[in-house]
Order: sequence, then C-alpha cells, then structure tokens
Amino acid sequence: MKLSLHAYAATTRAYIQRSKRSVAELVAELGVSNPALARRSTVADRPHTPRTLRTSLTAIEERMFCELRLSSAIG
Repeated sequence: MKLSLHAYAATTRAYIQRSKRSVAELVAELGVSNPALARRSTVADRPHTPRTLRTSLTAIEERMFCELRLSSAIG
C-alpha cells in the first residue's frame, strides 16, 4: 500500500512511530534520508538553540551585565 504523505507532516511522524516496517522500507516509501527518518521517529521535540554559545563576554562586560541585571530587578 503506497501512501502519499508529506515527509514533514505531523501525521508522517505519527505514521513512522507506529510503523512496524524496517527503516529501509520507510525511507523508500516516504522518500526521505535515514537521518531525516531518525529525526522524525522520536516523540520529544529537540531544542532549536545552539548547544554552545558563540559569544563570550570579557570580565568587564560580564560584571556590567550582572550589575545591570541586579539593579533592574530582573534577576
């Protein structure tokens, strides 16, 4: 049975999770790559932010930021 599901659809994610078929069969049926299939086979959403920050503060900038945060009652 050939299904015509969009590879990024939420219904596809549910279909992949419920399926008893092999990864190779699902890849061929849905027309997605193995990594794409692996991303859709998990239930939990992953964060969209980088794991490491690409900016770093100098000691003076960090001190200024902390003072600003404390003086404005944010933190």
